[in-house]
Amino acid sequence: MLLKWIDTVEQHLRRFVQQHYGITLDRLTVSSPPKTEMGDLAFPFPFELAKSLRKPPRQIAQEVAAAVPAIPEVSRFEAAGGGYVNVFYSRPAFFRELYRWVRSPFPAPDGEKVIVEHTNINPNKAAHIGHLRNAALGDSFVRLLRAGGNRVEVQNYIDNTGVQVADVVVGFQHLRQLSLDQVKAIPDPFDYYCWDLYAEVSDWFSKEESRLQLRFRMLKEIEEGHGTTAELAEYVSNRIVKAHLATMLRLGVRYDVLPRESEILHLRFWDEAFRKLKEHGTISFAEEGPSKGCWVMQLPGEDDESAEEKIIVRSNGTVTYVGKDIAYQLWKFGLLDKTFRYRPFHQYPDGQVVWARRRRKTATLSRILAVVPESITSSTSVNRTCSESWCRACEASATRVRPTSRFTFPTKWSRSRQPAARIWASNCLRRTAIGPTLRCPAVRASESRPTI
Repeated sequence: MLLKWIDTVEQHLRRFVQQHYGITLDRLTVSSPPKTEMGDLAFPFPFELAKSLRKPPRQIAQEVAAAVPAIPEVSRFEAAGGGYVNVFYSRPAFFRELYRWVRSPFPAPDGEKVIVEHTNINPNKAAHIGHLRNAALGDSFVRLLRAGGNRVEVQNYIDNTGVQVADVVVGFQHLRQLSLDQVKAIPDPFDYYCWDLYAEVSDWFSKEESRLQLRFRMLKEIEEGHGTTAELAEYVSNRIVKAHLATMLRLGVRYDVLPRESEILHLRFWDEAFRKLKEHGTISFAEEGPSKGCWVMQLPGEDDESAEEKIIVRSNGTVTYVGKDIAYQLWKFGLLDKTFRYRPFHQYPDGQVVWARRRRKTATLSRILAVVPESITSSTSVNRTCSESWCRACEASATRVRPTSRFTFPTKWSRSRQPAARIWASNCLRRTAIGPTLRCPAVRASESRPTI
């Protein structure tokens, strides 16, 4: 709308110059006056006409301002400075047109898709005023692009495997000593509850430095993506993300897709990025010094000297947020042969779906034990139909599972009393190349889920 008004005024002034002075100007330069009281637009074309007309630019500007015909969009023209023609919009006409433009539907989207990523709140507490600023700026870009007829996809990157989430998990497990079921029973507003807990954990860490080892242990278990710690982190982050979606919806801010940091790890984005970084010599392994045992990136300083050593992978094997962000950016530029596998995550009241990749339940130790009766023998089979040609988790125990076969366990043990069960199942997982991310067909057959 604003560009249309500027174009209308420009054409009006060009026609006037042609009719009044007999000079054709192909295009007029336009700028904004330094102060609003000096007008809405400033045209310096009198400086161009001065040589041809043999008049001072100021005099030409005064002649134009006095003689140019009125148009509905402009309340008045004024000469300003050494030779500017300043334009003052008609406020009633401008705001009537603005209201009509805002109320009119956006043009049908066309062309290539434009992705706008914004907000990106850590899912460990409620949104605050700083997050509101980012969301408002991002949503403004989205609305402007859509108003221009662009196809826009709104993304909100979720850092659900970071330190902030790990600290909340520490709070639930070690300060509150709550189980997953007990956490699920906490009433809303859950995001505010976690905010208070996060502050409490930070204070608890500050009183004894050795407690920070719990944070690093939680981070490792969350990154591995299995076990009770990972399940709790998944629940906490998902519930808080939904609280964030509800908060932003009150402001009219919506999202289409939620890429999550956990998928950078579980879908092997980081593995491929890590390989590329090592192949190109971008990162190196620190053999000594304060970063010993870490993979680090040398950040160049002045005169190409190393100014800072940025840790990408910690000595315990966990990846810093910088490393995961690098993998994410490599994917954005098409440098990783990977893709996110999205599923419906949330639905707005009007039916719009927000997509994310929900965590699949995997063939972890707890999942394997969950399908085993209290006591079975080597000759006992569990009636489970496998939809795969074979199960790699079972292959480690020399048990091949074929379609319509029976899921056979190799020895007699009790799930609740004899440790042999745990050793057997743990070995099955440890010996596979895919490891804990593989979903056992026997487990999968017991699940029902939509296919997207």
